[in-house]
Amino acid sequence: NAFEEIYDGQSIKVTASFGVACDIAGPGFDMESLIKKADTALYEAKNSGRDKVAFSAAESSPAVYVQIDHHGSAVR
Repeated sequence: NAFEEIYDGQSIKVTASFGVACDIAGPGFDMESLIKKADTALYEAKNSGRDKVAFSAAESSPAVYVQIDHHGSAVR
């Protein structure tokens, strides 16, 4: 699923992993905590095989992994 490009006669393959976190802004909302959740989700996406998106919606929710193909479609 890597994006492949030829540059200067060399094949270059690029993959991307993303960590996404969401929460509801309001009393008790903490941006620092939200960023940490996104960072944790990013490393979970990388550790689960790379080229994935990991979502973390709440402190008690486990990360959800989705692999996205180069057209932007979810792969199961």
